[in-house]
Amino acid sequence: MNFSLKGVSFKAKIILLVLVSCFCLGAPTGFLALTKFISSNDYFMEMYRVTLFNDFDANAKSQVEQAVSVLQRLYDRSQKGEITLDEAKKQGADIIRNIHFGTSGYIWADTLEGVNVAMLGKADIEGKNRINAQDKKGKYLIQEINKNAQQPGGGYTDYWFPKPGNDTPLQKRSYSLYFKPFNWVLGTGNYVDDLEALVLKANVKSRKFLFDGIYLIVGVSIFILILVCLLAIFATKYLIGHIGAEPVELESIADRKSTRLNSSHLVI
Repeated sequence: MNFSLKGVSFKAKIILLVLVSCFCLGAPTGFLALTKFISSNDYFMEMYRVTLFNDFDANAKSQVEQAVSVLQRLYDRSQKGEITLDEAKKQGADIIRNIHFGTSGYIWADTLEGVNVAMLGKADIEGKNRINAQDKKGKYLIQEINKNAQQPGGGYTDYWFPKPGNDTPLQKRSYSLYFKPFNWVLGTGNYVDDLEALVLKANVKSRKFLFDGIYLIVGVSIFILILVCLLAIFATKYLIGHIGAEPVELESIADRKSTRLNSSHLVI
């Protein structure tokens, strides 16, 4: 298939040349820019997710350590004879039972043997032994939590557990720390779906920003293309105005003059 520009005006050829040049230069550049823009957005969202989970880990540890410091003060009072050890434990359980932070954060306490001491919103669990409790995946979650709690600085555990007031198990991540004077393991956790909901919410906003950016890039590119085409039209008109006609017309005039000159030579 042959493609010919014969019969196409000089002005149209200039505009076509501008359009092809803009496409050849702009398409690869635009593609690379959009690819980088999208990959940067994906990287940002992944870093946001990692940061969010890391912040939760740090906050969970901080909350438990603060609760342990309260128990430590009560224990110190019992050692000084101000209160008995049983009174210190009772006061400690009451305090832990009423600790809440954030939207749904709370602290619980179990003995190392698995007997629950205090848990917000779960009064029916208090006093019961949970050492053999399993989540829906079959993990002995209390045994795992207590084991990690005895590590230097405490530890984290992933498992499935229902939210307060609900019986449906959901994925949860907790931090636990062992308080030896009371033989208690204190812990707190957050549900992964809550964290993922925050990530999803941020992702929706980020995607909107991403598409707004894409629309802006495309809009600006089209505007520049139109502007360049208009400049090409004006430049072509200016050029044609100076030379008097389009190159094809000038060529035709030159051919006619040449034919007349040749004819006059023949007559002579």
